[in-house]
Amino acid sequence: VVGQQATVSIVVSCGVCRACLRGREHLCSSMELFGYGIDGGLAPYVLVPARAVARGNVIPVAPHREMPATRLALAEPVSCVLNGHRRHGGVNPGETVVILGGGPIGLLHARLCLAAGAGRVIVSGRNPQRRRVAEALGAQAVAPQEAAAAVAEATGGWGADVVIVAIGAAELADASLELAAPGGRVSWFAGFPKGSRASIQPNTVHYEELAVSGGSNATRADVHDAVAMLAGGLLDETAIVTHTFGLDQWREAVEAAREHVGVKIAIDPRPAALG
Repeated sequence: VVGQQATVSIVVSCGVCRACLRGREHLCSSMELFGYGIDGGLAPYVLVPARAVARGNVIPVAPHREMPATRLALAEPVSCVLNGHRRHGGVNPGETVVILGGGPIGLLHARLCLAAGAGRVIVSGRNPQRRRVAEALGAQAVAPQEAAAAVAEATGGWGADVVIVAIGAAELADASLELAAPGGRVSWFAGFPKGSRASIQPNTVHYEELAVSGGSNATRADVHDAVAMLAGGLLDETAIVTHTFGLDQWREAVEAAREHVGVKIAIDPRPAALG
C-alpha cells in the first residue's frame, strides 16, 4: 500500500538451496544482502529488487501500529538477536544471563532476556555511559574485569545459565566458557575479525556439558517477530538510538560512531528529517 510504513528483511535468499529448503534461509549459499550486494538505506529512497519483493522481504507495519522510524530501524538488529536466542535455546524464567559487550547489540540482548523472564542479567562493558543504559533497562552492569566476580556472587559460584558474547573479541571465546554453569548455553553471537583465532579449554565444554552456538543474520520470520515486538512496546528506542543525523550530516554521524558517542547512531535520510 502506498504510504504504508515498512521495513525489509536484509537477507534475500534463493529459496532452493539446501539451507533454504531446511528452513535456514539466513544461511543461504547464494544470499544477497541489503547494504552489501544490494544498495542499502543511506539514500532518500531504496530500490527493493523484484526478486526480494517476490520472496516476501518487504515487511509491512499494520497502519494502526506504525511507530517512530528510529524504533522501526531496530527491527534488523532485534531480528538478529531473536535468531541468536533461538539458536542457544532461549532464556527460561529465573535464569542468570551474562552478556559480554555493552554496545547496542549487547543492550538489545539484555532487553530481550529480561522480557523473557531472566532472573538476573549481567552486562559487562567498558563504556560507563552504556553501563548506565544497561542499568536503566533493568540489568546489572559491570566493568569487564568485574564480570567473573559478579557472576560468582550472583550464582553462589555456580555460573551463568546463559553466556552471550556480544562483542567480537576472540579472547572472550574462552572467557565465556569459564563463566557458564554446568549444562549452560554459550552463544558466540558477535562476528569476530576475519582470521581470528582463539585458544579454549575443550574439556570445559566436554566435562561441563556446555552447548555452544553461533548466531548470524535473521530470517524473514524473525523480522516479522521483531516488528511485532517493537510495535508492542518492547523498548524505548531513545535508550538505544541516542543520536540521529540527517543524510547531509553523514560525516558527523560516522565520526560519532567511530568515537563511540552515545549508544547507537542513526541517519534519517528523509528530506528535512530533523526539521
